[in-house]
Amino acid sequence: MVPAELRFVEAFETLRASGRVGVTEFCSELGISKGTFGSWKSGTTNRHAKVEWFTALAARGVSSEWLLLGTGEMLTK
Repeated sequence: MVPAELRFVEAFETLRASGRVGVTEFCSELGISKGTFGSWKSGTTNRHAKVEWFTALAARGVSSEWLLLGTGEMLTK
């Protein structure tokens, strides 16, 4: 995974642990299967994260600057 995708996983897990997002809800919102998302997250596929995935995290209070560049704080809200 590229660094932005690693930050994506970190942010997703942070939101999941705090109850702000669930895997089922997230996958349903994005129209992907939990299996596809799980394979991607575990690194068992060579596919990359989609822009829509990053946008969905940003809508939940994750800094897009942090996601893409790794600068600033992870959470904005």
